[in-house]
Amino acid sequence: MPEVSGPVAWVADCDGKLSRFWMKTGKRQWSSKAPKGIHGAPVLAGGVVAFGCDDGHVYAVDAVSGDKQWQVRTRRAVYATGCYAPALGTARLPTLVIGSLDGTLLALDPATGAERWRYESRASIAAEVRRHGGKLYVACMNGKVHRLSEDGVHEGTLELKGQLCSLSAVDALGCAYTTGYEGILYKIDLGRLATVWSAPTGRMPACVPVADGSRVYVTAWDRKLYAYDQATGARAWVLAGAQRFYNSPMLHDGLVYAGCDDGTLYCLEPARGWVHWTYKLSGSVRTEMRVTGTGTLLVGTQKGHLYCLELPARSALGEPTAPPAPVVAAPGSGSGSGSDDDDAPRADGSDGAGSAGSEGSDRK
Repeated sequence: MPEVSGPVAWVADCDGKLSRFWMKTGKRQWSSKAPKGIHGAPVLAGGVVAFGCDDGHVYAVDAVSGDKQWQVRTRRAVYATGCYAPALGTARLPTLVIGSLDGTLLALDPATGAERWRYESRASIAAEVRRHGGKLYVACMNGKVHRLSEDGVHEGTLELKGQLCSLSAVDALGCAYTTGYEGILYKIDLGRLATVWSAPTGRMPACVPVADGSRVYVTAWDRKLYAYDQATGARAWVLAGAQRFYNSPMLHDGLVYAGCDDGTLYCLEPARGWVHWTYKLSGSVRTEMRVTGTGTLLVGTQKGHLYCLELPARSALGEPTAPPAPVVAAPGSGSGSGSDDDDAPRADGSDGAGSAGSEGSDRK
């Protein structure tokens, strides 16, 4: 997902390049090259842009010039997106919190990279940390969700099934949603640290679920976008794409957006999953999308193209139509033909590039 602030955007790619662009023109201002690929999104943290890298480091560059400010080493690749808080913990200090596949959760000073605290989860972390009610929550790839104080002290664990690869933003009722590679979507009450419901999805839902107050949306590698009732977990509808959905769905102006591996960008109405419009991009969509405050959508493709699209207002759209049956690519053809384990971090830390619930460094 690109990081956007005012007239500029910072975009990272799997080749390890971080670039700063002018939003109005698309002109690249500079690029900074990391030693290996970048899987998580860059995060604006004060005056720096921070990101994790496949080489096992967290890097920060100056947000304006792109000059490297610091790097912090972990023992494995860093796939997670960082969580920046301008005032965290008892000391109320600006802090970047980010997890690694080595199971370590690091809290760093964004200005210097100095370590404020660390937490050892004993399982790979690929999900972004969420902050809610003065607590931190992190999902791990051994099926556990940990709750910590803002000073990094463990306060509870919820045990689920599967290798948890994501944790959603917190909804209005204090709940978050997580998925595992085994194909289960969970709704979690963060205050009680308890499962509200769980529901089956397609296998390898390696995305971040999103919720709009009525439905929860999740994509999976079985070429489908699923919608569930947010209160009960009952499946509401399914959209079948021509190839896999690798990225997370996105919400804007009461509409649902999803990018498919065949390059199709969908705009859907949320009640039935019917199609308002589609837009064909130059290549497969495997990066997260970002919509700005002015209603423009940033999305990149595997061919290295970055699009800035002006989204029409919902009020200007006509009636949606039922989606046609997809033409599915034959096995072994196209970008949707890899094995289900391609590009997925595993619970052992190796790198690859509704039912009722229960309670429950060195720097350079």
